[in-house]
Amino acid sequence: MFYMDHQKKIFINASTVLISGGLILTQNILIELQKESTFELYVICPNKKKYSPYINSKTTIKVVPKFLLRRINRLLLDYIWIPKLIRRIKPHLVLSLGNLPSITKYKQLYLHDNPYLTEQFYKFSMSYFTSIVHYLRNKETFSRIKYVNHIIVQTEYQKNKLNIIDKNILITILSPSIPTFPILLKETQYGNLSKGKINVLCLSRYYEHKNLEKLVDVSKLIKKKQLGYTIYLTIDSKNHKKAKKILETIKENSLENILVNLGKINHDNVPEIMKHMDAIIVPSFLESFSLVFIEAWLHKKPLFVSDIESIRSACNKAAFYFNPNSEESILNTLINAFENSEQLSEIVKQGEKRLGELNEWNDYIKIVKKTLE
Repeated sequence: MFYMDHQKKIFINASTVLISGGLILTQNILIELQKESTFELYVICPNKKKYSPYINSKTTIKVVPKFLLRRINRLLLDYIWIPKLIRRIKPHLVLSLGNLPSITKYKQLYLHDNPYLTEQFYKFSMSYFTSIVHYLRNKETFSRIKYVNHIIVQTEYQKNKLNIIDKNILITILSPSIPTFPILLKETQYGNLSKGKINVLCLSRYYEHKNLEKLVDVSKLIKKKQLGYTIYLTIDSKNHKKAKKILETIKENSLENILVNLGKINHDNVPEIMKHMDAIIVPSFLESFSLVFIEAWLHKKPLFVSDIESIRSACNKAAFYFNPNSEESILNTLINAFENSEQLSEIVKQGEKRLGELNEWNDYIKIVKKTLE
């Protein structure tokens, strides 16, 4: 199937793309690529269930063996298994999505969405293990840039940071777009969310850079001041030991009615949850271009985010900004906004405007074609 001269063979390295925004982005790019009749796609991925809907006569899905996805075996995956597969396929283009750049002699288009790479100083406390993982990942990414012909970044901020690293890299800025796959609404699942209060959603799995612990401090302030706010988390205690710690702290401090955990959320459920929310909050210390921003703008909810350069590059005027290190700043930003209906309306309008400025998924295909030239 991959040896027809008139076809363009594209090898898609999605070997570690399994969850969250990276998966949604990859799925939507696949949808657009499949619209091109001359493209033959070969996709490597970590889980067949997530990718099986995209199998067709011109798309082959190959699942990475589980043992190769263990961190201890990643060098084997990246330096032997993937390069060997690429050599067998002989693609016209390697498209690396959400991974390290592939090691290959073939043309390569690399999507960079790792905020750890473009942030020089991390302003939060990481575990020793996490810091080592990201240090090694960054070093490995820098060493593999030589295999890349073209990089896609999501913001001007990321482009500027990468240009400092290597001024010879061809870089194109493409924001994510609105997810285009069908959404299945579940009308009654979240009907019991807090009524008569201001509901604020933090839509995120647990990662150390997401700064979710600070929302515990915000909730303590809300309780102390007896304010009518409820903050919702979407974390899973099995995801990370620190997620479990947050849930224990909520219980220990009797914050269950102020800081409510909805648990793991599928993207299908997001529209229904959004209907019950008054605002979206992202207290993160690191971001590239979160799809949560797009969800807030799409559902016309005011967005509250950390005042850091990378997030400002993504959101511009379409968000309220606070100091992510200060629970007082976070809470005061919420209070001041909800005391001024004109400001809230203006931020929502700016969100709609920002939504209209986003790239289309087809723009990614234009870059694929450009790199193939």
